[in-house]
This record gives sequence, structure tokens and C-alpha cells, in this order.
Amino acid sequence: MAFCDDYPDLCSGATPESAADRLKFDKDKYAAEAKAAADTLARQQAGAVAQEDYLRKQFGLGVPKAVSGEIDLQESTGKSYIGQQYTNLLGELTKRKTAGEGATKTGYSNLIDYLTRNQPTAFAQAQRAQPQVAQSGLTQYMAGQGVSPGVVQEATNIGNVQAAGGAANFNSLLNVLAGREQAGQQSRQSEAEMGKTSALANLEAIYGQGTASLESSQLAALQELATTISNAKLQSQREASARDQAIQSALAALYGTGYVKPPPGVCPPGQEKDANGNCVPKVTANPANVTLDGISAGTIPNPGVSALLELIARAQASGSYSGGYAPIVGGPMSMGNAQVAF
Repeated sequence: MAFCDDYPDLCSGATPESAADRLKFDKDKYAAEAKAAADTLARQQAGAVAQEDYLRKQFGLGVPKAVSGEIDLQESTGKSYIGQQYTNLLGELTKRKTAGEGATKTGYSNLIDYLTRNQPTAFAQAQRAQPQVAQSGLTQYMAGQGVSPGVVQEATNIGNVQAAGGAANFNSLLNVLAGREQAGQQSRQSEAEMGKTSALANLEAIYGQGTASLESSQLAALQELATTISNAKLQSQREASARDQAIQSALAALYGTGYVKPPPGVCPPGQEKDANGNCVPKVTANPANVTLDGISAGTIPNPGVSALLELIARAQASGSYSGGYAPIVGGPMSMGNAQVAF
């Protein structure tokens, strides 16, 4: 349609009336067709050059800053949240420990004070026996009559000795009972002190178990966060590698059309020159320092020729890769439906 729009006379179906007219007609038609083909070729070459420039600028950009920035933000936010939760829970645990210690000390102090103020004194304050020396009236009468009272006095003395012994035994018994009474009081006070010490030790043990549990939970949460962040970084690098591979494929197809050639002395994307000046697959640093299917951490071979491409291809084949796509518009014939992953 574009040819007929440009050269309506040649498409009108009119027949030349002479050989000269026919010759001129054929020459004009050929010239018009040649110009149309040249214009088409020029447009295709220009489009190919523009596409090559665009694709080369897109190649090797790595993980978009917006994505890596979001991952870093999630990491810092997660660490801050976990740390704040640990601080809050530890503060609550410490507050309850302090309250428990206060209640325990107050309770046992009141008990010990009560025992001190209420000493058992029943036996300690009991009236002690005082023996009375007996004087025999008979001996006095006999002495008044001039008769020796020796026989009667001996019996009186024996009675006095017996009375003094009985009083001493009674008083000794009271002293023994008072000692036991005091020992019992001291035992109760000691038990109260031991109960206080044991209760405080139990509180300390519970507090230690609580802090250990909090620390364990904090470490587990941080480990889970680190795993999530590592997986996110790995996935973003996989998508960046898949995008570069799609760009390489698009450039290869573009060079295959012949409309544009790689710059002289420049290796295709994903390759670099070796010591002999030959283009070989490039080995690039692995920013996330991850390991994939036995590939050593720190390096990943170029996606065009590496095991990483196989992983990405398997992911795409299984439908697990979900990178977005932007169509290349205005390319030469076979490039019209090419797609590049972004």
C-alpha cells in the first residue's frame, strides 16, 4: 500500500501506448521499487541500531536499586522490630522479677519480725522453786528443858536437804524446757530465713530461664529474617540474570538479521576478551555471595553458558519465574514479537 500511495500512476493499471512509453514505465517502476526497498532497508537498519543501543544499555544493570533498596529496608526494619520486641519482653520479665522479689522479701521479713516479737517464754519466765529451811519446834522445846535436841535435829536436817534437792531438780527441769523453747524459736527463725533464700533463688532461676528463652527466640527470629533476606536477594539476582539472558538472545537475533553488526573489537554481551584477545564467557562477581547447585560462592559463570541459565530455564519452563516483560516495538521483521525480561 505504501508503494502505491507514493506512485499512484504506476499502480493505476494504465497500459503504455508505445515501446518507448513501456520502457520508461518499466524504468520508473524499477526505480520506484528500488527506492522503496532502500527506504525499507534504511528504516530496518535504523530500527536495528536503535534496538541494539537500547539493549546494550539495559544489559548488565543488575538488580534494580528500587528492589535492592526495598530488600535492605525490609532487613533493617525486621532487625529493629525483633530487637524492640526482645527489649520490651525482657523489660516486662525484669519488672515482674523485681515485683516478685519485693513481695517475697516483705512477706518473710514480716514473718521473721513476728517471730522475734513473740518469743516463747513460758518456761523461761516460770517461777523457780525456793526451798524453805525447816525449824523443828520440838528441838527448841527440848533445848529449853536442858535436853540435847541432836536426835530430832538430825531428822530436821535430812528433811531440809531433801527439800533443797527437790527444788533444784524442779528448777533444772524448767531450765531444760526453757532451753528447748529457745532452740525451737531459733529453728523457726532459721527456717524463715532459709525459706526466704530459697524463694529468691527460685525467682532468679525462673528469670534466668525466661531470659534464655527470649534470647533463643530472638536468635531464631533473626535467623529466619536472614534466610528470607538471602532468598529475596537470590531471587532478585536470578531475575536480573534472566533479564540479561533475554537481552543476549535478543541481541543475537538482531545480529543474525544482518541489519546491524557488533561494534568492532567489542565482545558480545556476557563475554570478555581473554589473554589471547578472544571473546570468552565472562565470570562476574556474585554480590549476594550465594551458592547455586554447587557453584562456588563469590562467582557465578556468565548466564549464557552457565549452570545458572539451566536453573533459570527450568524455572521458566515450570512457570515459577514471574519477571515482567516489555515488547520491543518497531524492529525488523522477525524482531516484531521479541520480548525482553525486566
